[in-house]
Amino acid sequence: MPKVTEAHLEARREQILDAAAECFARKGFHRSTMHDICQMAELSPGAVYRYFRSKDEIIAAMEEQGRQHSAAIIDAVTSERTDTLDVLEGLVDVFFTKLEDVRDCAVHIELWRRRLAIRGSRRLLSESTKAFARPSASGL
Repeated sequence: MPKVTEAHLEARREQILDAAAECFARKGFHRSTMHDICQMAELSPGAVYRYFRSKDEIIAAMEEQGRQHSAAIIDAVTSERTDTLDVLEGLVDVFFTKLEDVRDCAVHIELWRRRLAIRGSRRLLSESTKAFARPSASGL
């Protein structure tokens, strides 16, 4: 049985992430399903689940990919420029160029919305926990 190369595994993973990005851009995170992603990737559910156990795992991979991409952009811009205003101008140029990719923008908006919702949920939970832990005026 032939061995699958690392390049093939990475290409398949990218195929799934690309399909997920297309689904998320069209329908958003919440309305996109693993079934949608499988169909868009033209892969069986088993093939997709080999790489990602859940939609949340796909989203986490996309977030990590975004962080790595952003770090690479910052490294590239800061290696070319030393003046702070020049660096800022370079980053702004890259940012506005990225705005031309509508699908990419839609996915990033979904990622931001998800992060804000998670932060809001954490804050609400923290505030609720603090309120619950405070002694009441009646001493109960």
